[in-house]
Amino acid sequence: MFSSAASSLSDLVIPSEPEKLLRSDYPEVPYWTRDDWNTFVNTEKERGRIVSWLEVLTDDNGKQLSEEVIEEMTQAAYGIFTRFFYLRLDPASWGRKLPDVDDYFTRTMINKFPHLGLCHGNFKTHILATNRFPLWNRDQRAPGHLKRMFQNLVFRLN
Repeated sequence: MFSSAASSLSDLVIPSEPEKLLRSDYPEVPYWTRDDWNTFVNTEKERGRIVSWLEVLTDDNGKQLSEEVIEEMTQAAYGIFTRFFYLRLDPASWGRKLPDVDDYFTRTMINKFPHLGLCHGNFKTHILATNRFPLWNRDQRAPGHLKRMFQNLVFRLN
């Protein structure tokens, strides 16, 4: 039996892991851990303010990233999601991704946008993906919009 997922995984070259950044080198970054972020969100919620997930994306001085940079990140993420689709590695939801898909996305995005690495456990790339993947999924995965690898693949059992 032929496994298109195994074949597709071999077509996915996972970049080397980016250098781990240290919180002590970036004291102005307000959300280094998921707990830092959750505490901020909950505090603001108690004050009656709803926080956009985009606020987690800051530069090394703690300033929120510009709309232009966020749009560049979004377009880069969409390009990666499209590659996953082509390789038949796109999950039904981001929470159901393969570990190699997660590694490829995280490493590629942090290599291209080092600000995403200003955290512990890569939680900023996870937040970006979980918020952008459903939009890409809704807008781009419509039948006939994108092409897949092994477009006319037929499985036969003997």
